[in-house]
Amino acid sequence: MTSDRRTDALQDTAHTADALRDTANTLQDTTDTTRTADTTHTADTTQETQPNQAHTAEPHTRLPLDDREREAVRQLSQHNPYQRMSRIAILRSLPSDKQWEYFRQNLLAPIAAIVAGVLIAVLLIIHLLTPTPTPKLYVAVINGALGSQDGSALQAATAKALNLPDGRAGGVSIDTYFNLDADGLTKLQTMLRAGDIDVIIAKPKDFQRIAGYGYCKPLNRVLSKTRQRQLAAAYVSANGFDDGHDDDMEYNGSGKGARQPFGLSMTDFRNWQSQHSATRDAVIAFAQDSRNTNIAVKFIDYLRGAKV
Repeated sequence: MTSDRRTDALQDTAHTADALRDTANTLQDTTDTTRTADTTHTADTTQETQPNQAHTAEPHTRLPLDDREREAVRQLSQHNPYQRMSRIAILRSLPSDKQWEYFRQNLLAPIAAIVAGVLIAVLLIIHLLTPTPTPKLYVAVINGALGSQDGSALQAATAKALNLPDGRAGGVSIDTYFNLDADGLTKLQTMLRAGDIDVIIAKPKDFQRIAGYGYCKPLNRVLSKTRQRQLAAAYVSANGFDDGHDDDMEYNGSGKGARQPFGLSMTDFRNWQSQHSATRDAVIAFAQDSRNTNIAVKFIDYLRGAKV
């Protein structure tokens, strides 16, 4: 019985407060009405009996509280047993049939927000501590030198041949969506500077332009002497980038560097020629800042049809 009374006291507090506010408003309206009536009556009486004398209004006396008003004041003046208790303590003190309603109204939303915040923080920490592995071989195909469907097929075949996963997560990725317009060139430059691209495949004219920008690594810096002799017939030379005028901000060294072999023609590369959409005389080159040149060399061996 005592527990029910405490519960009812907590639930009735808000209703009691509303009752007191209604009472205050009623008292104020009654007071204002009485004061107005008294003032009007006094003024009329004075004008009738003493029209030429000034008068002073009688002070207003408050009306006594009725039973409903006294009961509202009494309830509010009683001690609230839950006043200094936490929400958890209140929940534990309530009867079992009242706990869920109290929990839903007062604790469910804050607890849900805290749990969501903790989950987000944990996911961010996991993401930062365990980043997605970068590809072991990233191939940038320029201006449609290979179609997207054949690119996916070649990616899967290469991954199988090199015993790597098929896809960006630590495996083989062949991206056929590069071009040399303003936005495409920005994407290419950004990824090259970050060392994300290992191999570039382009049509002959595009290859000359890319090599002139300094985006390709000379073959003699990547291939062994044995492979250089094996691939000498496929060499494609281009004018590189002249970086001898770094102090001159207006000087453009594109295509003004030494002419040397930067790429390999894939005219006789068996696994390249087997792709239906492949440009027959496409050129393959090593990206300037590649971190996976050993795997890139194996990729060229696979395209040639040699043993990997």
